[in-house]
Amino acid sequence: MFNKKKPSEILKNKGNVHVRITRHRPATNGIAERFVERLKEMLAEREWKNVEELVMVLEEFISAYNDAPHQGLDGLSPDESGRRLMCAASG
Repeated sequence: MFNKKKPSEILKNKGNVHVRITRHRPATNGIAERFVERLKEMLAEREWKNVEELVMVLEEFISAYNDAPHQGLDGLSPDESGRRLMCAASG
């Protein structure tokens, strides 16, 4: 049986915050919407012949996405933001 509390506990233990948004209004979740839009654009520009090549394409995208500055992170990249959070938590 599915326990809806379990995913929330896992996210909380990993330091994630669950933010609820208004149903049927995807624009309220701008960061996720921008991520999906960038992913769609990149996939439209690339070609792959098999699953292994697609995995490589996605890994390249994730690496580039995590290295790029983001407006929602005050101009930091997700990688840089994560490193700063880890340093602040350990210090």
